Amino acid sequence: MANIVILNGPFGSGKTDLKNELIQKITKLQPELPIFTLEDGPILVDQIRDIAHGTNWSRDSASHQHSWTQTEHNHLNLLPESHFPFTVLDKSVSENMFSRYLDQMRSYQNNPGLLIAELGTGKANKVFGNPDFSTRKFLQKAAKKNYWGRLKQHFSSIIAVGAEWESRLKYNPSRPAVADGISSSWELMESAMRITYESDFDSWKSQFPPDIIIYYRNLYNGFDENQLNELTKMILNRNRSLLEGRNSGYKEI
Repeated sequence: MANIVILNGPFGSGKTDLKNELIQKITKLQPELPIFTLEDGPILVDQIRDIAHGTNWSRDSASHQHSWTQTEHNHLNLLPESHFPFTVLDKSVSENMFSRYLDQMRSYQNNPGLLIAELGTGKANKVFGNPDFSTRKFLQKAAKKNYWGRLKQHFSSIIAVGAEWESRLKYNPSRPAVADGISSSWELMESAMRITYESDFDSWKSQFPPDIIIYYRNLYNGFDENQLNELTKMILNRNRSLLEGRNSGYKEI
């Protein structure tokens, strides 16, 4: 199975940009290493579409809200209304999304190589309803999967991507404005960003040793080449250590 690198952080913290940079670096250093990607964004969008057009839309549509929906009450998604932007109002959405995400991650069990997976989680602040996209909720959902014990043994690195709230708000309008296509990154409603207002990286330590967690601070002023090179080498070294059955050291960059 592919070894797994998790890029984790709040919504809008720069995970997609970092992923793209890392893929370029890794490919240059180890062109023979197969690289796969997994994004939680498209899975979430698919779920919103399923809710919007499924047989239980009247019941389930109250779990989310669009910019064109004036209240939290049930609504019917009909073209040409766009699904973007939207925000989540109920924890059932994250629970289902996490389940699909984990199942897709498991599907790479027969693909040797490196899986780089984006995962947006964090603690909420001043949100409507009861959405829960916390890392704690993700790990609780994962623990209920009968394959989780085997799957998490393939986690070679957890990159904790941190960014200040003000910087994320400032950067948000420069993200792609998605019509109805599939993307791993798009401009968010502020209410959606508040669902993962601040990071909760310490939750990983409940199931993983701290030596696989790497803290990366996104300052939104471009990527520092030396920092990227160091991060890339650490990922490759940890991947190699996991393949050889050795542990790797902990470092903060």
